Amino acid sequence: MFTRKLVITSEWIRLSDIPDSVSISFRGVLEIAESTGAPEASTPLLRLENEMAQIVVDSLSWVRAPVDYQEEVTVHIYK
Repeated sequence: MFTRKLVITSEWIRLSDIPDSVSISFRGVLEIAESTGAPEASTPLLRLENEMAQIVVDSLSWVRAPVDYQEEVTVHIYK
């Protein structure tokens, strides 16, 4: 079930405040990190390119568009 849509820039955004996992889909490139607070330079991250396939992330997931990526990315969040 679709719940909301977020436009992601190069600033870190936490996807969910609920303790459960959520599914997301997006078209483009995102960096994903898991952290209890905003990720720091030393936080490991995954750089992922996607074409609207759904992936599951947990409540510790933060996302941003890569700094060198010149576009915003729209993320669709599902429960």
